[in-house]
Amino acid sequence: MWIIAEIRLVTGMAQSDEQIEKFNRDREAYFNENLELTQAEAAAFWPLYNDYHNRKMKLSEDERNNFRYAYSNADNLSEKELTETLNKIRDLGLLDNSLILFLSDHGHPLGEHGKILKMDDQLYSQLVRIPLMVRFPKAEYAGKRIKGLVETVDILPTVLDFLGHGQEAEFMHGKSFLPLVRGEQEKIRETVTIGFFSSDIRCIRDEEWSYIRKSDPQACELYHLLEDPDETTNVLKKYPDKAKEMEKALARIFRIRYQKEHWFQVKYDVPGLSEERFSPVRNWKK
Repeated sequence: MWIIAEIRLVTGMAQSDEQIEKFNRDREAYFNENLELTQAEAAAFWPLYNDYHNRKMKLSEDERNNFRYAYSNADNLSEKELTETLNKIRDLGLLDNSLILFLSDHGHPLGEHGKILKMDDQLYSQLVRIPLMVRFPKAEYAGKRIKGLVETVDILPTVLDFLGHGQEAEFMHGKSFLPLVRGEQEKIRETVTIGFFSSDIRCIRDEEWSYIRKSDPQACELYHLLEDPDETTNVLKKYPDKAKEMEKALARIFRIRYQKEHWFQVKYDVPGLSEERFSPVRNWKK
């Protein structure tokens, strides 16, 4: 019998007042212990975070470094919590009977393209690439690195495949990446696609190129990831044929149009705040 559980390590946000207070205490204690900061200095790191984001201020290099410094230490706190979680699993005698996947929902821009936090116009590597680490029972495949492209929609099909129920993923958008792990295939998909809810901006990538599609053709972006991994030079005009090729690959997956609809998102809806708005929707082609 397998029990599937999700454990979230949250270091940058919390839901209830009690969780926020606990997070602040833990964070400040961690910063005090490891960075020798005062309580006021530790507490001053993140309150400005949303302030910069909401006002879309242009960051100075010192401000950008300050955010990176704070985020790096938030990562250290996550590592500490992850270690405690894995030790607890080991103490319970479950480690070698468990399939453990470690990943994030998204990356995090820290001013590399002039902005902080996730936004629809920040579909660059800092936001769209995430860690994905898997520990198999008895540490099988330990140390193996996989080059093939995968998406977050591939997680569930992979877990089902591992449990011997791969047929249940037949009509899912994702694909099991176990063949990559086992060395049976070099790739399970040629490209990956990325979007941002409530936005018509889309990104499609392969191992060499990244194409960001916007409603204004003149605003689209193309980056040669092998030569420009930081995505600093838009080469759309230099390689128009490649841009068209990536556009067609994106169009084969879905086309984007605007339709007036009732905006409804159960998880985030607040009573009285639902509204009629123009929102991008997907029209899937068979």
